[in-house]
Amino acid sequence: MTLATERTKADNYLWGVALFALLYCVFGFGLRAATDPDTQARFTLPVIGHALLMTAWLVLFVWQIHLRRERRIARHRANGTIGAGIAGLLVPLGIYISWAAGREFGAPFFFTFNAAAFVGFGILVVFALRAALAGNIDRHRRFMLVGTLLFTGPATARWLPMIGAPPLLAPPVLLLVLIGLPLVYDLLEKGRWQRASMAASGIAVASIIAGALAGILIGGPPV
Repeated sequence: MTLATERTKADNYLWGVALFALLYCVFGFGLRAATDPDTQARFTLPVIGHALLMTAWLVLFVWQIHLRRERRIARHRANGTIGAGIAGLLVPLGIYISWAAGREFGAPFFFTFNAAAFVGFGILVVFALRAALAGNIDRHRRFMLVGTLLFTGPATARWLPMIGAPPLLAPPVLLLVLIGLPLVYDLLEKGRWQRASMAASGIAVASIIAGALAGILIGGPPV
C-alpha cells in the first residue's frame, strides 16, 4: 500500500468519524429534546444558542475534513477564524448551562461531568490552533479530533436514562471513544499510536475523570 493510499484511507476515516460525531450528538440531544416535555420546557435563549453553536461546530468540523480531503487547504485555513469564534462562545455558554441545569436538578454530577467536557474541549482547541499557527498540522488535526469527540459524552448522558441505563455509564463509554477512535486513525495513517493523539486523549480523559470524580465527591454517584 502506497503512502498516498494510506493517507486517503485515513482521511476518509477521519471524515467518517466527524460525521459520526455530528449524527451521534444530534441523536443524543435531539431524541431527548423531542420526547421529553420537561426538556422542551427548558428551551430558553441560552439553551437554544448553545444548541445552535454546538451544531455549527460539528457541521463545520465535517466540512473542514471534507475540504482537506479535496485538498482545498486555503479555504480550510480561512474557516479557522470561524471555528475559533464558535469555540470561544461555546465553552463559556456550555459551562453556564451545565451549572444551571445541575443546580435545577440538584445533580452536581450533571454539572461537573458536562462542564469538564467543555473545559477539555476549550483546552484542546487552544492547543490545536497553536499547532496550526506553528505549522504542525498533524498535531492540529489530532487535537481538533479529540476535542470534538468530547461532545459525545454529554450526548451519551442524555440518552442513557431513556433506555434505563445509569448516567454513570457515560464516562467509560466516552473514554472508549476518546482513545479508540483517534488510535484507529493513527494506525491507518502512521501505523502506530502518535504522541499528539496520546497527549490529546490524555487531556480529554483527565478532564472527564476529574469531572466525574468531582460530581461523585460532591453529590454522590448519579442515579
